[in-house]
Amino acid sequence: SEKYNIKSIYDLTDPDTSVLFDSDGDGIGNMWAGHPGAASTIIEKLRAKSYGYDQTMELAESDLPINWAALDAC
Repeated sequence: SEKYNIKSIYDLTDPDTSVLFDSDGDGIGNMWAGHPGAASTIIEKLRAKSYGYDQTMELAESDLPINWAALDAC
């Protein structure tokens, strides 16, 4: 966060900032929202919409081990 001056969740609404989280090379930031069907995942998606970063970040749903494997691959 210090290196890229990210100080607020609202910084993720900036396309130039969100692209820093692009893990698949499509120019859009990627973020794990949580387990499919979990209440916390629904809340995260609502939070993304409320803060506006649903427009600049792709929110993925997957089981935790799959998410960890994806992080290892980065």
